[in-house]
Amino acid sequence: MTEISRATGIPCSTISNWIRYDRHPPVDLAAKIANVLGVSIEWMLTGVEPYEDYDEDTDSERIVHLFGVLRKLDETQLNLMEPVLNYMATKDRVQRKPPEKKKR
Repeated sequence: MTEISRATGIPCSTISNWIRYDRHPPVDLAAKIANVLGVSIEWMLTGVEPYEDYDEDTDSERIVHLFGVLRKLDETQLNLMEPVLNYMATKDRVQRKPPEKKKR
């Protein structure tokens, strides 16, 4: 934390408070920290890199299909599925490694 503080000029106490209270830094400071760490802001805040292999046509069709499937579920089924989907999304994020540090 001290190294990040020195490199960005952000006080250690400020960084510590963000961590302690599970807060995100303002965008301009998040950009500074991400730059120092050599990671994207998305990864720093979520643990997930932006989706690079995005194919708008294929992904849009898949999303529309999945929404159609979800619309067919009743309230009880949706209540059962929501925690499962949230768990799967979180589990995937936790298992991913941070990207390699960018070379300057």
